[in-house]
Amino acid sequence: MPLLNRLYEATRDPKGLADAVGLYMVGKTQRAFRDQQRAGVAWAPRSVPNRIGILEDLRQGKTPSERRFEARPAAIDTGRLRSSIAYRVVGDTVVFGSNLPYASDVQRGSTKTVQIDGTIRAGLAAWLRSLSGDKKRQARAAMGWLFRAGSLTVTVPPRPFVAVDDDDRKAIRAMAAKFFGGEYLK
Repeated sequence: MPLLNRLYEATRDPKGLADAVGLYMVGKTQRAFRDQQRAGVAWAPRSVPNRIGILEDLRQGKTPSERRFEARPAAIDTGRLRSSIAYRVVGDTVVFGSNLPYASDVQRGSTKTVQIDGTIRAGLAAWLRSLSGDKKRQARAAMGWLFRAGSLTVTVPPRPFVAVDDDDRKAIRAMAAKFFGGEYLK
């Protein structure tokens, strides 16, 4: 098939190229969670101990997990956000990201407030009693004052995972060149 015919056919239905770009961007975005950075921006570590995470665990009746005392990985609690990254093609545009309600809070950063009620205070007391050694001292120092507080407010730093950098643009240009050269044509 002559080159002009291939180019004409490719421009009539660029879905193959759009799908390739979408899959590439989903992969790069999901990889950001493993790499703890995206587009040259390293993510801030979690605060240790992660007070908000501990209080949310207690609110849900759960024992706070060991990861509440680990600075990394940031922006990963259940892995649900990373798994939710997807793409769709809208006209001639590839849209990628997550539709989870908290995705924007991770991307842009946020301020979170947890109200400390009797249920949380009781759970906090029981949990602190269950700890021992350095972890108990660390948790008491970080959390003990919350018995007198009505709430805890923290600012969570942005951890941008949806981005397009120069390497992505280069890879997308290479995909387009292959596509219009016929490699992705059926």
